[in-house]
Amino acid sequence: MVIYFLVALITAICSEISVKSNYRIVRRFNILLVIVIPSLLYAFRYGIGTDYFDYVSFFHRSQKTGFSGRFEWAYVLINLIVGKLNGNIQIVFLVTSIIMMTFIYSAVRHYAKSLNVGVAMFSYMMLYYQMSFNIVRQSVAMAICLYCIKYIHDRKFLKFSFFVLIASGFHISALLLFPFYFFYKILGEKNKKWTRVLFYMIALIGVINIGSLLRPILRNIPGLSYYLIYLDNYDSDFSIGLFARFIPFLLIGLFLYNPIWKRDKNFILIFSLYTISLILKLTGLVGAKFISRIALNFEVTLILLVAYYVKSFNKRGELFASFALLFYVVINWWYIYIYTGSHGTFPYKSIFGL
Repeated sequence: MVIYFLVALITAICSEISVKSNYRIVRRFNILLVIVIPSLLYAFRYGIGTDYFDYVSFFHRSQKTGFSGRFEWAYVLINLIVGKLNGNIQIVFLVTSIIMMTFIYSAVRHYAKSLNVGVAMFSYMMLYYQMSFNIVRQSVAMAICLYCIKYIHDRKFLKFSFFVLIASGFHISALLLFPFYFFYKILGEKNKKWTRVLFYMIALIGVINIGSLLRPILRNIPGLSYYLIYLDNYDSDFSIGLFARFIPFLLIGLFLYNPIWKRDKNFILIFSLYTISLILKLTGLVGAKFISRIALNFEVTLILLVAYYVKSFNKRGELFASFALLFYVVINWWYIYIYTGSHGTFPYKSIFGL
């Protein structure tokens, strides 16, 4: 428990120094620490993460089968290159974590003038870092999706498309972000409030009918038929407790909405994408519990929102509210990963037996 919290704290402090220091060498050194420290912890684990041994098995199998199988091309390519260089699964984990942390940090740093970078990185380490030990491929995709959002703001279609395709090379669900480039006027402009509400309602109807909408698509597109098994699992995975943990972040955003968007217009789209993630989580209610995981590619915007909120509370002189929010983030971390043991990351064990 202590090692995860300590690494999260160090990562947050180094992140803040990397944007606040007056010395270039200090900034660059701390950027290196932000990426390397979590990646080493990630790489040197043993048996940590529910699917740990599945990834080990795939690494060895991929050396014989190449690109055959259901895993996406970018992740397979990393396995093949590492194998050809006589590396092992720890090197694969190291490479994927470096990619993940680099994109997360780069995404957060882009908004450094409007939010607290250290708080955003701390939120990531608390809420999603340990999850990434289990869902390796999707966690890399989530990081790249978060990075892609800036290209929606800046209306740079080619760069956005390129990075979405790279993200889909780790997890095919990243492609769902692609249409949102064209929804920018609805989800990213302040004078479209009621249009956004209508969009959310349509999205909600789509979620309720997700099975009938997706089955024809998955059946007719080569390579996607595998994912039909996720739709055919009718066991509800909806938990009021799970959903309720994320509602406070939505309510705080509604409370601080006006003061934040006046300082940074980018907040509108980020908050909209987080709202979409909550709607997508409802797929667990209608039985497509694995499909609900696509919400993570949007939900990761939460780390930016928490940092926006903290900065806004601080500007208002409401330091207690900032402290309470960060405490709530820590409580979420403790409940998800320590108390319930979700994703199989606690207690930590390394390949060195420590």
